[in-house]
Amino acid sequence: MAWGSILLGYAHESVQQAIIEAVKQTSPMLPYPHPLEMEVTQMLCEDFPSAEMAIFGKNGSDVCTLAAE
Repeated sequence: MAWGSILLGYAHESVQQAIIEAVKQTSPMLPYPHPLEMEVTQMLCEDFPSAEMAIFGKNGSDVCTLAAE
C-alpha cells in the first residue's frame, strides 16, 4: 500500500515481474538482508560521506524508532 500503490497503482505489472525475478534469483530468507540491500547500503554510504550506515524499514514507525535509538 502507501506510496508504491499511489505512484504505480495496485499490482503494477513491472513491479510484480521484478518481484518474481528477484525471488527466483535468491530465495528470500526473511531474517537476513538480501544481497541487493547490502549493495544499496554501500551505494548510499558512498554517495553520502557523512553516513556511517544505512538501514531499511518496512514502515515509518520502524524507521522513526530506529532513528531515535
